[in-house]
Amino acid sequence: MNQAVQTSTDGPSGQLELMPNGQGDIPLVPQRVYIPVDHRVPIFSGAPVSKNDPSWSEWVSNLKAALRAWGTPEDQQAEFALRYLGGVAKREVLVLTPQSRASLTEVLRHLEEIYGDNASLQTLMTQFYARQQRQGESARQYALCLQELLQRVEVRFPHALPDKNCTLRDRFVESLLLAWKPTRKSRVEKEKL
Repeated sequence: MNQAVQTSTDGPSGQLELMPNGQGDIPLVPQRVYIPVDHRVPIFSGAPVSKNDPSWSEWVSNLKAALRAWGTPEDQQAEFALRYLGGVAKREVLVLTPQSRASLTEVLRHLEEIYGDNASLQTLMTQFYARQQRQGESARQYALCLQELLQRVEVRFPHALPDKNCTLRDRFVESLLLAWKPTRKSRVEKEKL
């Protein structure tokens, strides 16, 4: 019996072909395996209010990934982005001229001016050097936080750090040594008592 059986999990056509073998039908193995990728784009309403709200950079990254994955034509990308805006952020785009609103580059540029990282190099470097390892924070978590702070510098000021890895390493080691010294000193003092 050579027939097609409707299934909901096989291939893009939803059909599984069977090959007769005399003892029963054997399913043919599909030549391609399709793995669906879930590219959800959260709604961006402006500055994050709760911890579940995406930051500006996260939203832009998710949006661009979805546009690439779905193969959205360039002339439809701005309209697509508008669907994933809400609140004040959407209103900011709606007041743009129709020509600007039709261009994804213009929409993102406008929103970047409002919601993007506008901190100065001095402010970012101060945050980087002031960041200490917190109580209960693992060394790995602390290292990731330092990397994120330095990445902000690198994105906004690409030529400000001649050797990013050296800067990161030195700050990480220096901070861990500072955190270790008081602990060691207090142990020595306790031993003397």
